[in-house]
Amino acid sequence: MTRYLIRTDIPMADVRETLQLATLSTASLHGETSIKLAGHFSVNEAHRCVEISASGDVGRDLNKLFAGLLCAQFGDTAFEIDARVAAETGTEVAA
Repeated sequence: MTRYLIRTDIPMADVRETLQLATLSTASLHGETSIKLAGHFSVNEAHRCVEISASGDVGRDLNKLFAGLLCAQFGDTAFEIDARVAAETGTEVAA
């Protein structure tokens, strides 16, 4: 599981739209059924975070697309990765 901590000036509605676009893009790569089976994610607006499963090809691609789209739309400082969650699940975090 990868937890994205979203910058406070970014509207969470925009984050949800970006996640939807990343999900549609991942479905184009892997198929709709694969997204339903392996594309797990959640949005917590109160804590301004998004969690996305990082397991398998579907999870890795969904994470890459979501992170890339967020950076393209809001800049490289749009989010931080919660390293504690990444460490617990074995997700690699770039320093």
